[in-house]
Amino acid sequence: MSSEGYSPIIVDPYGGLCTLMERSDLPVGLSPDCQDVQFFPGGVQSRDAFQGYIPLANKPYGVGNYVNYDNVSRRLVYDSAGQVQYESARWAALTPVALGQDGGTSFQATTAYGRTYICIGDGKRGLTVPIQWDGSDTTTSQYTPEPVSRNGADSCSAVPNAAAGSITAGYHYVSVVFETATGFITSMPGLTYWISLGGDKVDFSNIPIGPGNTTKRRLFVSPANSTDLYSLDSLVLNDNSTTTLSGISFTDADLLSGVAMADHLYLTVIGPQLGSLLYHQRMLYWGGYDRVEAFLDTHGAVSAGGFYRVGLIDTGFDARLNTLSDIWGIVGGSTGGAVVTPAAGVAEGGSLCVYQITGDGTAAQKGYIEQIRWNVGDSGSYYLQPNRKYGIRARVAKSASGTTGTLVIRLQTGVSATSTWNTITTLTVDLSTYSDTDWHLVSYDGIVAVPSSATGSQEVHAEIWEVNIPNAQKVWVDWFEVYDVQTKNAGSVIRASKSTDPESVSLLDGFITVAPGNGQDVRSCFEIRGNLYAAKERSLYAISDNGLEPAKWNVDEVSNTVGTPSVHGVGVGDGWAIICGDAGVYMYSGGMPDKLSQEIEPTWRRVNWAYGHRIWCKVDVKNQRVYIGVPLDTSTVCNAILVLDYVEGWSSPIPSGSGRKWSIWNLSAWAAELCVMDEGDRRMLFAHSPSTGESYGAINQVTSSVTYSFGGANPWSAVTGVAPTVTTGIADPQGGTSAAYWQGDNTVTANSYQTKVTANETTRVVAVSVFLKGNSSGYPGWGQQVTVTAGQASSGTYSETVTLTDSWQKVTVYYDPGSSTTANVARSLTITPVATGTYGFYIYGYQIAYSTGGQNQYGFSGYHVRPGGLTGRIYSILELLNTETIDAFGFITPIYETAPLGGEVMRSEFDRLILRIRGIGTLQPQWVRPSGTFTNTAQTFALAASPDDDYETRMRQNDTQLGIRLATTMQANWYWILKRMAVLAKMSVATLMRGRNP
Repeated sequence: MSSEGYSPIIVDPYGGLCTLMERSDLPVGLSPDCQDVQFFPGGVQSRDAFQGYIPLANKPYGVGNYVNYDNVSRRLVYDSAGQVQYESARWAALTPVALGQDGGTSFQATTAYGRTYICIGDGKRGLTVPIQWDGSDTTTSQYTPEPVSRNGADSCSAVPNAAAGSITAGYHYVSVVFETATGFITSMPGLTYWISLGGDKVDFSNIPIGPGNTTKRRLFVSPANSTDLYSLDSLVLNDNSTTTLSGISFTDADLLSGVAMADHLYLTVIGPQLGSLLYHQRMLYWGGYDRVEAFLDTHGAVSAGGFYRVGLIDTGFDARLNTLSDIWGIVGGSTGGAVVTPAAGVAEGGSLCVYQITGDGTAAQKGYIEQIRWNVGDSGSYYLQPNRKYGIRARVAKSASGTTGTLVIRLQTGVSATSTWNTITTLTVDLSTYSDTDWHLVSYDGIVAVPSSATGSQEVHAEIWEVNIPNAQKVWVDWFEVYDVQTKNAGSVIRASKSTDPESVSLLDGFITVAPGNGQDVRSCFEIRGNLYAAKERSLYAISDNGLEPAKWNVDEVSNTVGTPSVHGVGVGDGWAIICGDAGVYMYSGGMPDKLSQEIEPTWRRVNWAYGHRIWCKVDVKNQRVYIGVPLDTSTVCNAILVLDYVEGWSSPIPSGSGRKWSIWNLSAWAAELCVMDEGDRRMLFAHSPSTGESYGAINQVTSSVTYSFGGANPWSAVTGVAPTVTTGIADPQGGTSAAYWQGDNTVTANSYQTKVTANETTRVVAVSVFLKGNSSGYPGWGQQVTVTAGQASSGTYSETVTLTDSWQKVTVYYDPGSSTTANVARSLTITPVATGTYGFYIYGYQIAYSTGGQNQYGFSGYHVRPGGLTGRIYSILELLNTETIDAFGFITPIYETAPLGGEVMRSEFDRLILRIRGIGTLQPQWVRPSGTFTNTAQTFALAASPDDDYETRMRQNDTQLGIRLATTMQANWYWILKRMAVLAKMSVATLMRGRNP
């Protein structure tokens, strides 16, 4: 038909999503609907594919990366069961690092000094003390220990040894500290002294034994008549058992050249933290809580000259093996309690301990323990201040989901000699409120102030017990601590370690306070170009390292509106960062932040900000792309990824269409990380947790995959009925000509054709796929149904019935060998037309894949489990494959719609669509009116990987404005790449003016 009078409307450039403007007002280069596509200079294409990487039985809440000094990488996963696991090699099964915090939903890891520091939280605050792991396949995780001895000794005893020596006459103070395998040196549990007569030696006894992860102990000694302490090699015990050290001699000059204790004074063991970052050789932590710290002081009731800890100690229960010392005492003959090294699944790490109480089903107190310590020192300093209120915080878990009963932790002050106690706080935990065995961080604010009288506040008394817990069931307590009700939250505080010592955090100056009065918490810290920034929920601050200790660093406001509610809400690029918050998506590179989300503002407002703490942002500099996971609409998890391509720069796309380009990727991913793989390259990994209603199967790596085409002998044979007439050399779905057409005889009443699939499998699930499509050129085959069955009667068969269309479908069915012990059993793949009579359809080969794991690990890379199939694992870590076209779910549904084309007033006659497009599969363009409704649909056409000419299809339509929508459900291995688009149009002679007659 003649195209006389038609002129081309060129669609150029191919801009990204713009929902800020009404469709009819959009410039030609922008898109009102843009999903599952990505951009390259001068074009748009279907998005990259996801491949299943790590299958999981539980929801993946986080994914991380660890690389050791030898550049050996480990991928880390945190799941809904509270497990932190790692992958020792690519495709290897996961190995537990530690049992983290069940109930946590955020996972953040930082690698420094050959170890990774793992923080687990609820997205707003930390839930457990940071785990540190050295990447080894054999070692367990570690926590920083409290400076509390295991044998109850605050410090050692020291007496002069009359043998000739070099010690200077006078008072010499001594303390013992504990050193762990990581090189961390604790602060002092206590301090005492001896008097040297001069020219003698010294004998030490009753030396404290350290926590379970102590590898050596150091004695720190002062020169004569000084309180400055130093340690020498001769004062080191390279074990955690010896309690004596005799005949030691040194000079004051020797001590002054040793390791100084000053660097280890006033250290604190940080509590639960939300996030961490290595900055200027210091480890930073944030998102924690405030608590009351014990401190060293003298007390007249204790031996003269001794310094002891005032206040509760060993509140983490990590300083014991299997018994309680005089720090915690069993009172009144109560039984059922013990501090234990927990079994796997009870608590974190191999060296940690928890307090365990075993119930007996009665109302009698079980597992009652108490700790009584001084509340005030001789200096007049208080642990719990008079006239202030205090609360209790603890981590609690139980051994069985149905466990009931009550756990009680009580805090009192008073005088033990007269048994006069004032209850300050009672934390009562009703275990029936927890339907799981997860760890829970519980707290209760005190409502009674500490009395101001000496008799009412002289000592502090802590108690723990339980009642009515079923017989033989257990409850565990860990990380019990006391906090000031007025300062319980430390949301504006960043803890900072000493330089090159990531575990040593000073109580005196190891902190940065960020705008404490604005009612917001620090949620993310990041570094660009050597500068440190802290993002609170709705504000941003620059922090300057001025060479002093962190407490004296400068904190300056950058913005009082731009921030993020999420620990993962900032993505760092090359000298710049992307910040995601309720004000929008901003780019920051210094100066004032620049907004990037203006053109998708209505879309950004769809984010469910009640769950904004779950947003994540990652930057892939290599591919010039930003990924932002968001919970859209009413979703409580990140059910979509907003993707920003900046291949053509960062400038606003309005009105030109050039610059940054947005699209929506429809994938539910709780978290993501750009990980270093074994090959040395970096890949995006996504923690896929499907939304409710998804029916995707678990994703496993394929260990064996073989595709047979019809290029050779036909592998199919008739089981019942007459074999079909087979025509080969038909175009197949992967761009070749190896498909075949089957034509059946209408005289048969039943037809079933099978091929034998030999699988050397007795325990692993096998998936078999086949490509099918109908014959749209005429009956038979159009709209017909066929059933595809895998396996055989003796081994869990599974059938899939599909309706044939004129598009290739990849149909996947599974069989489970079950209890079969016979290897190399001949399995079968059978195709049976549902209706009798004449039939005809196209078929392309078949593909076999085996699961990598055990019998119940269903799911395979590139396969889609349809509803009603075998119940498979639906959680996985997905890998983004930048060059592949097969998707983990078996299909991609890319949508790219142009802005409305044509004049704003005159009606137009649209005639033809011309596309410079290539790919594999079938494409079906559609017209879209400015209202978003569809009109005339063009005929589908098959794509070619290397087309000789532009594609041209007729889409005649009279209308004022129409957009072009390229949309189709992609099958596995399908893709399209669009580089040019034009529409032939002219003024319509039917109705020149837009509008209706009255």
